[in-house]
Amino acid sequence: LVAMLACLVAGKPFLPLDPALPAACAESLLDSLSVTRVMATDALPLPEWARARDRIAEPPPADDDMPLPGPAAMAYVIHTSGSSGTPKSVPITQAQLAWSTRARLQYYGGYPVFLLLSPLFFDSAFAGLWGTLASGGTLVLPDEAQAGDPRAWRESIDRHGVTHTLMLPSVYGALLETLRSGDCVSLAGVMLAGEACPGDIAARHFDTLGEVPLYNEYGPTEATVWSHVHEIESATGASLPIGKPLPHIRQCIVDRYLRPVMPGIAGELLLGGPAVIDGYLGKDTHADSFVNLSDTGPLRWYRSGDRVRELVHTDLSRARRI
Repeated sequence: LVAMLACLVAGKPFLPLDPALPAACAESLLDSLSVTRVMATDALPLPEWARARDRIAEPPPADDDMPLPGPAAMAYVIHTSGSSGTPKSVPITQAQLAWSTRARLQYYGGYPVFLLLSPLFFDSAFAGLWGTLASGGTLVLPDEAQAGDPRAWRESIDRHGVTHTLMLPSVYGALLETLRSGDCVSLAGVMLAGEACPGDIAARHFDTLGEVPLYNEYGPTEATVWSHVHEIESATGASLPIGKPLPHIRQCIVDRYLRPVMPGIAGELLLGGPAVIDGYLGKDTHADSFVNLSDTGPLRWYRSGDRVRELVHTDLSRARRI
């Protein structure tokens, strides 16, 4: 976390990588992005694929005259394979990270105590990481032994007075199996993201935790972690809506010919706005993921590949992933 913050202050992007990545995949990513330094700690052995790179053992001397980075400076690069199987390098600027974090603080009001379960090489971790630090909150980080143990998460919530957490719906289902009515009284909000949220998870949540708010978040990495959010008020339907787009996000639902569809008709979700990237780094092998529509001016749209429809019987600005 200190290294990430240092990179942001210095205006240098960081690339979080899973140490367990296959060597060929990791080396390809490092080469394609011209990475020359790998940061590690004594507690985390350096992966074999990183040993040939320079390792930063001691920080360089402080430079009091170092200029602060501008909003266009790259904050981080994160890779995602998507459906193609070919890694895509997603560049996120400081301005885009600021847009995403500010929207989180405006919607949730910050996180006093956040249980961070997502590994730092997934951008879902950044939802809790920056939202907590930017609001003056406290991060609770499970150790390696606790990382896959729902009972340990429950104990951490009670011991540290955790107020918020975020996890996959399927992972949250495992945590709910360990809870009884009256447990985790400190919780003030649970966020679900990363996969479609089934209605039965919401039903179990309200049966166990009563009135603790439950939220369903949606958003690709290309939209800086999230683009939509929905507060779940009841457990109805097989899957739950992804909700309204955030204030800085524009959405358009189109048919196979990229023509906007009427509310209630299924189509592909396109995303645009200041937190949405307009292209990948490296080889332009996924140029068809970004398009311009003739009736929306210069705005460049990201093709999410997800099929949704607007829910005409509730709120036209909501969409359900199908």
